[in-house]
Amino acid sequence: MTPDEFVIQDGVLIRYEGHDTDVVIPEGVTEIGHSVFMNWRFLKTIRLPESLTHIGFSAFLNCVSLTEILLPDSVNVIEAAAFRGCESLTTLRIPDGVPYITYDTFGDCKSLRLVGIPDSVTRIDGRAFRGCTALTSVTLPKGVTKIPEATFQGCASLKEVVCKGSVAFIGQKAFLGCESLEKIDLPDTVTHIGSEAFSGCAALAEFTVPAGVTVLRTRLLKGCTSLHTLSIPDSVTYIEPEAFYGCTRLTSVTLPESVKTLGAYAFCQCSSLRNVTIQDSIERIEKGAFEDTGLKAFRIPRGITHLLDCLFNHCTELASITIPDNIRSIGQDTFKDCHSLTSVSIPGTVEFIADCAFWNCLALPEIVIPEGVKQIGAFAFANCSGLDAVTIPESITEFDPDAFSHCSDLYFITIRGITLEEELFSELRSKQEIDPGRILYALTDYPEMPPDDEPELWAVIVEMFRRHPEDERNSAYVRTHAVDVICHLIDRNDIGMVQKMLQSGQYDAQLRDGIDRCI
Repeated sequence: MTPDEFVIQDGVLIRYEGHDTDVVIPEGVTEIGHSVFMNWRFLKTIRLPESLTHIGFSAFLNCVSLTEILLPDSVNVIEAAAFRGCESLTTLRIPDGVPYITYDTFGDCKSLRLVGIPDSVTRIDGRAFRGCTALTSVTLPKGVTKIPEATFQGCASLKEVVCKGSVAFIGQKAFLGCESLEKIDLPDTVTHIGSEAFSGCAALAEFTVPAGVTVLRTRLLKGCTSLHTLSIPDSVTYIEPEAFYGCTRLTSVTLPESVKTLGAYAFCQCSSLRNVTIQDSIERIEKGAFEDTGLKAFRIPRGITHLLDCLFNHCTELASITIPDNIRSIGQDTFKDCHSLTSVSIPGTVEFIADCAFWNCLALPEIVIPEGVKQIGAFAFANCSGLDAVTIPESITEFDPDAFSHCSDLYFITIRGITLEEELFSELRSKQEIDPGRILYALTDYPEMPPDDEPELWAVIVEMFRRHPEDERNSAYVRTHAVDVICHLIDRNDIGMVQKMLQSGQYDAQLRDGIDRCI
């Protein structure tokens, strides 16, 4: 190494033209310019002069073999990405006098276990220590008030963070993927915690939201699989989507009265979650909020008017649900796969039950659809194999053909106040080989169905007419389609029923036309 290998202008080292693995920068140099040693993969050690005050942008970027560097106390400026990618660097002491740690300064220093941050530091920029996978602990000085975006993201060995001062802001992804982080005590001065700030902190067992925080951001603690204690203060008004997604050890949670909105999938896949306390003051619970949780019982708050999609989807242990009398709709997949649900009381305020709302509720024995319900969607109660009794109101205007498909034990139907006899139902099922759900469809929706295409549905309607002529809706349908009905009866050689219709005096013209056409 010779002095000629250093290109220096006005105290600034702008280029090094040597090829040594151990470099000593001469005294008198006050600044190392940007990118001077960038990508010097063979550089192992470097000695800096006492005259040095400034380390430039990307000065040692990707010096992957650099194991040792001692920063003199004279240094007071370290620019962005100065040591990024120095994968072999294990320890570093930042000189007292450096006021801030800039963007990505030590990013991806994968062997860095210890870093000393002096009290002079009042600002740490985003990504400053991102990807420092060997870093085990950090103490933040009193003057640091912000932990910006992704500051410690991916620090997989980081176990403890100590905040000595009045931190007010924690940026998004600040501790994302810090899977060894066991504890962090956040001061009450914190007013903002960004989305995904602690996502993937798999070892974090307890978390207390500071009293100044009003919004719990998206995926805040997603995948914190050791989290068992969660404290939410009464300052919080909004819990954003997926805030606690996949916190598999969380067993109970209490939402304060201040919470007005619970975001989509907020507690989804919290498989151990058994108890949730929510106040009636909440105004909105978004879709999938409790999907795939361990809930056993739940009371819908009175402030909620719509049960949105997937709200309790795959809550296989949910046995009891209390729905208040102000609910207007039940969304798609709301109670799908709630295998343990044994009873549900649908209030008369409900107008719409969406597709698959109660699909595969295997333990549900009875459903009473109250007056007021107008629409029942596809597969709404399909595959409820334990369902044996259903009540259908007069208010239904749209009834999907598959609403009750594959309800194999369904034998008791009350429709428009008429209870169908069990032997009638059994006869229709056995003789016509018709799914119970199709019987309900035929008697509820009365589709425009060609008798040749769906003779079993005609059989249901005619049998209903035979036994319950007082059912005005069914009788009106028969009168409207009398010719098709009569042809169907003649085809089945049901002359007795034709005579009965003839004796009623209501179908003379239709009977003549029907008999002429069928003969």
